[in-house]
Amino acid sequence: MIRFSHIISFFRAFTGTFVLLAALAAEQAIAVPADFGLGQKTMATDTPWTLRANQLISRQDGLVVEAVGNVLLVRGSDTLKADFARYYTATGWVLLQKNVFVHLDGDEVRAEEAEFDLNSSTGWIKDAKIFLAGPHLHFSGSEATKHDSSNYTFKNARVTACDGEKPIWSFEAENADLTVDGYIRMNSTNFNLADIPVVYSPYLVLPAKVSRQTGLLKPDFGQSSRHGFFVTLPWYWAIDQSRDMTVSLTAMTKKGFMPSIEYRSHTQPDEQLWFAADMLYDGDIDTVSRIKRTNHLRYWFRGMGDGSIGNSLWHYRYNIDYASDNTFLDEYRYRMTGFEYTNAATSKLFGRTLARRTRNRISEGFAYRDYGRWYATVGARYENNLSIGHGNASRDTDTTVQKFPEINLFMKKDRLAEWLPFEVQASATGAYMFRRLGNKGMRGDVNPSLALPVDLRYATLIAEAGVSSTLYSTQGIQKGRRNNAFRAQKGKTVRTTPDFSVSLFSQANRVWDLNARPLAAVEDNQGESRYSALRHNIQGRLEYGWRYMPSQIDNPYYTIADRLIPKNDITLTIDNTLTLKKQTVSKDKDAPGGFSLKDNYKNILGLSISVGYDLQEARRSSFLDRYARRPWHDITTRLTVSPASWLSFRAVSDYSLYGNGLTRLDAGVTLENDRWGTITSAYHYRTEYYNYRNNVQFEELRDIVLPGQLNQWVNTLTFRITPSISIWLSDQVNLQTWKHARKGIGLSYRHQCFLFTATYVKTDSEENFRFNIELLGLNI
Repeated sequence: MIRFSHIISFFRAFTGTFVLLAALAAEQAIAVPADFGLGQKTMATDTPWTLRANQLISRQDGLVVEAVGNVLLVRGSDTLKADFARYYTATGWVLLQKNVFVHLDGDEVRAEEAEFDLNSSTGWIKDAKIFLAGPHLHFSGSEATKHDSSNYTFKNARVTACDGEKPIWSFEAENADLTVDGYIRMNSTNFNLADIPVVYSPYLVLPAKVSRQTGLLKPDFGQSSRHGFFVTLPWYWAIDQSRDMTVSLTAMTKKGFMPSIEYRSHTQPDEQLWFAADMLYDGDIDTVSRIKRTNHLRYWFRGMGDGSIGNSLWHYRYNIDYASDNTFLDEYRYRMTGFEYTNAATSKLFGRTLARRTRNRISEGFAYRDYGRWYATVGARYENNLSIGHGNASRDTDTTVQKFPEINLFMKKDRLAEWLPFEVQASATGAYMFRRLGNKGMRGDVNPSLALPVDLRYATLIAEAGVSSTLYSTQGIQKGRRNNAFRAQKGKTVRTTPDFSVSLFSQANRVWDLNARPLAAVEDNQGESRYSALRHNIQGRLEYGWRYMPSQIDNPYYTIADRLIPKNDITLTIDNTLTLKKQTVSKDKDAPGGFSLKDNYKNILGLSISVGYDLQEARRSSFLDRYARRPWHDITTRLTVSPASWLSFRAVSDYSLYGNGLTRLDAGVTLENDRWGTITSAYHYRTEYYNYRNNVQFEELRDIVLPGQLNQWVNTLTFRITPSISIWLSDQVNLQTWKHARKGIGLSYRHQCFLFTATYVKTDSEENFRFNIELLGLNI
């Protein structure tokens, strides 16, 4: 007997089946209802999974859902694709077979078969191929297990950054553990080149992330005529989010081992520290050069720091720079931790660099505070004289000046009062000048000045008057020697030098319209640019300066500031600037119509010419038998030309009016192209008459030192043969001797998965060949 309830049940089942078949026939995406299990929310997100396939089959009363053909599971940015899928609604487990592609938690997986728990993102993968886009690394293995959102283990693993089925390089291991944005730990590992094993390691750890990480960095290899074959292996330690350290070991067949450390800290926005050190036991000594070196223990310590002193308003700044001998910085100049690297690092971190490579090393530090109108500093300075010791002069004869302590107070330029037109500024400095041998004592300076700016109808005049007073208190005066360290005749002396200056300047400009047809700010012109105007600005300046200088013979000599020269000088300067205005149509949501003209200005030419007359030099009566009067300034010309983005020229020259021609010339041209590279050629020239009048007006003959001659040509070429292959050439020629002070050549090849560089450099003291291979993706 057929009951009415049976009819109702049959009708419900038929209707449900008809609805499902209709949906499958249409092949539409179905947010499967709860009785299919895919509507459940996971632990990772509140977004449910949706399913699309050519055919859906419900089994075991909806506990299992099978999908056949073009299977697509989607939840937010996560995607699973396959030819076949079986989903278990009670557990959230899914089996994928054939042409499996998974984008889960940011990773990309390809396999023939895989199983995943969609609630925990864990699973098992057969014949797995996983790609990490961040470091651009490919992983593969016969089996892989996904333990969580960031950890995998592999059997028969292979790791490479190379695309394609036959990578140029790869690491193969019996098993491997991968932590995404972490490390790869591999057992029984071979490093392969084109599938040929070349290096074996029983255990290996490799980086697998882009962010800061502890691990090995790119090594440095090479051959030097001075050091033999060398290799530098750097290890990076990410101490925490604000501190890190690099430890490097350099091995040289002719010099031995040189360990190095570099420490960086940036714990507060206004506080950062940097310190580096190199040490070497060198079996060689140098007793042939003009400045000898007999020490075996060699080192270089350097560091910088900026920050606040506790919770006070005082801040600190310091530089540390101390070397063992006079040749260390030059000898290891181009090493991975050498002078060139150091200057680049400090310039990037602090915006300042250390003293020039050939100079004495300067360590100094001071505390400072800004009081608004006033600025105060307290500090000390130590100069490391590299020509002392090591078989040269004895340290007991060291006359190098050290400053401890040094106190400075500055008053910024501002008006005395709102109702007065005068502006005042001042400075006061004091220091104890100490040296091991020679005169020592206190030196203090006070320098107030008063300025009056006057706005005329067509010009501006600025008059300024001041006085500089220096007080010396010298101890232990020793006489009878020619050395600067002993130049003092009195224990106490005062040098007072009043000064006055006045400058008058005016400017005018004219603008030419270059565009007869204005550029309309409409959508059809989006991205179009046009030069619209040319501006010529001319400024003239007439300057006069005067300074009285009393006799300084009785004063001690610590620095060149203790031997100033008088001044009575007039200078005329004319500056010209040509500026192009370029307009570009850009989107602008705030402008009418949604588009506006954006202005861009480019200085295409700058020309400055100055000449003057030195009244003090015209009346000089000392040393005329050796140095004739030359009161007229050299005509100084400064020229910059940049007519296009790919071409620029610059030149500075001084031309003598006394028949000596050019006394100085610095000229250079640069051609630059994003595709082909850069060419730079520069010429540098000096004669002994450069800056002549400022060198010959000293009171004592021993202070007159004319500059040496310079005649040098420097060329640099970087040429991109292809987008992947580049070469560079550099040549520094002394045109007086026609000898190459430095020349070099380099080659770089960037493949999709590695970077190869090789360089050869020859200087007066060394031939150096080095090469590097960087495995991209692993950063080693």
